[in-house]
Amino acid sequence: MSMWKCLYLVCLLLDVNNCSLVNVALHKSATQISTYLTFVASRATDGIDGLLPSQTSCSHTKGFGADPAESSPWWEVDILQDYFIYAVSITHIDLPGLQLAHDFSIEIYKDGESISDTELCYYHVGKGTRGKTVLYNCKQIMKGRYVRIIINGQPGVKEMLILCEVRVFGTRIASINSSYSRLEDAKVSSTPDMTYNVQGYGQCAMKCYVLPLCHIFSVKLVSDYYQCNIFTQENTELAANSTGRPDIAVFLN
Repeated sequence: MSMWKCLYLVCLLLDVNNCSLVNVALHKSATQISTYLTFVASRATDGIDGLLPSQTSCSHTKGFGADPAESSPWWEVDILQDYFIYAVSITHIDLPGLQLAHDFSIEIYKDGESISDTELCYYHVGKGTRGKTVLYNCKQIMKGRYVRIIINGQPGVKEMLILCEVRVFGTRIASINSSYSRLEDAKVSSTPDMTYNVQGYGQCAMKCYVLPLCHIFSVKLVSDYYQCNIFTQENTELAANSTGRPDIAVFLN
């Protein structure tokens, strides 16, 4: 199945009404560990696949010319604010003489965090597919501002990282949260269809957002995490929150 067909299926899952996925990395600022000639990091976010180096539209680290050796070269894009991110695609170079990205991680970290706080979106074992654009779905929906691609090489072994285009598919957090109305002084008396442990209201909203049948969710503060309850039944029952507990919130789509 082609990347675009896979992306279309993801699109249907995320938004059955608009079926619209946005590359939030397009024309965003990018950096990398080093630069070979003029193949700067931003060439991987210019919207041009540029599979051949002669097209000067790929990013390229110093690789074998690096001193000291770059055994774990990295590339990173700043998408300017936290998004819910669900997939990243990479267009791999189409030239036999150049090393493909291999054994690489796609990592994400949030606004205000450092690279020591990165979370794994996807780990690819082996080489990328030469001359192809490949979609890598995150292991779960993730929240973050910075997307980093890094080769996990052996210490002392020189590696290079060439990326002809990187697309990051995500949704603005505000656009998701604004899809729901908070019900004041209410609780759900029905049994939830699904329950998750999340880090906040936004993550619970995203869980509901990707489920076409979800129309109500509640969030309850439990110690150092939030309990997210998803309701998909049309006969979900609401009741007054007589306890007035501020740690329980109910949202209606």
